[in-house]
Amino acid sequence: MIEENVEESFSDWISSPQMLVGLSAILLSLCGLFVSIYEASLMRQQQRASAWPHVEVGPSFSGRSVELVVRNTGVGPARIRAANVTYRDGVRSDWDTLLRSVTAADVNPDSIGYSFSLISGQVLPPQSDREDLFALEADDDTELRPVRQIQRAVRAGELNVTVCYCSVYDQCWRTTMQDGLRVMRGGDPARHQSVESCEGVAQSGI
Repeated sequence: MIEENVEESFSDWISSPQMLVGLSAILLSLCGLFVSIYEASLMRQQQRASAWPHVEVGPSFSGRSVELVVRNTGVGPARIRAANVTYRDGVRSDWDTLLRSVTAADVNPDSIGYSFSLISGQVLPPQSDREDLFALEADDDTELRPVRQIQRAVRAGELNVTVCYCSVYDQCWRTTMQDGLRVMRGGDPARHQSVESCEGVAQSGI
């Protein structure tokens, strides 16, 4: 008898108008909370998408010149956290070292005129013009040989440039020149790899 009275009292309490109104208010509050969390998540995604950088690295060849260029085609600034140049899978410390490696030390970098820019630690603005990482134009036959050697190394996949960059929200990506060339040849389109940070990318003086 006591248990029946308890069950009836609980049933009366849970079905009372005041309790129904209270439960409805709690349910509406929870729904509002979930909607607010979802809207905040969407807003964060939109903010990040509106600031996504997109760095591209690629070569530019002519009969007597070679250039390795970089540009940011994204909608947000790209903070370059790390960059390196490799030849035959070995990281080279700078462009002089690269030239000596590619030309088998046949050419003294000081004897040829080439230009370069340093991008590590720099910020590339969105929709920026291309910037020459490295540029060599042959004024005579002495400089024509290293131009062709570098062109062959790029085409053979032996020479590569890696750039790791981050957005203003610290989302980071790694891209390479050879990945971009594979895309141009109809290969794997995954040219930009999302990474946690750029700490694991080896550095060259470029």
